[in-house]
Amino acid sequence: MLHQTILSTSITEISRVLKSDGTFLGMSELAIPPGLGFIWNSRLGVQGKVARQTGVTYGTYSLNDWQRFFSKAGFKNTTFIVDKNPNYKRSHWFNNLYYGFISHLPDSVIKKIFAFSLDIQAKKQ
Repeated sequence: MLHQTILSTSITEISRVLKSDGTFLGMSELAIPPGLGFIWNSRLGVQGKVARQTGVTYGTYSLNDWQRFFSKAGFKNTTFIVDKNPNYKRSHWFNNLYYGFISHLPDSVIKKIFAFSLDIQAKKQ
């Protein structure tokens, strides 16, 4: 839901309107390492092609970006979970194949090399 926004602004606004002790839940957000994000957004990448066809450019953010934005917005207790379950990726055959492959890898490897779905639980204090 946040991939069509300016992430730093969106998370700051979420923090502003969330009650004290409130919790933000985000599901299936894309986290993509910077090098892979560059390719993803290029004319050769999936998002680059979509942007040329539709005129819509989506933000791509690494796990470090997500962590930095939530921290800067004042969230103190934030959990980032790698969602690599291929059973939830039924939108396209390639997603099924991709998540079937990465589901066998350790999270530490996925976070550094691969794009993945990110689930977020952020508690405002």
